[in-house]
Amino acid sequence: MNQVFANMSAIDLFIRQKALFLHENANGFYRVSAFFLAKVFSDLIPMRIIPVCAFSVIVYFMVGFQLDVSKFFIFMLSLGLTSISAASIAFSISARLTVTAAANLLIALVFVLSMLFGGFLI
Repeated sequence: MNQVFANMSAIDLFIRQKALFLHENANGFYRVSAFFLAKVFSDLIPMRIIPVCAFSVIVYFMVGFQLDVSKFFIFMLSLGLTSISAASIAFSISARLTVTAAANLLIALVFVLSMLFGGFLI
């Protein structure tokens, strides 16, 4: 749940620079794919992947899971994929909406419904 709601910061990625992107794209400075890939990779690696690695190293051994390398990397992979999928949902909503408050509300609703129907809120 922590890894999902930590991706709420991904909402501002496209909303804040939408007007600048539309202006620069209309003038032919770069393509949509170049802008999108640059934004996603510059946000995913420092803001999503590195914190997941640090979090999983601390939590795995603190909780006392089995001391097996393959199980540790499965744990890290599952946390990383959860974080990346939550960030991609936030990216898609922020690319579509123009108001930050509406995007925050919608992404929180999507995350809560995902956890509710995924069985995390028992």
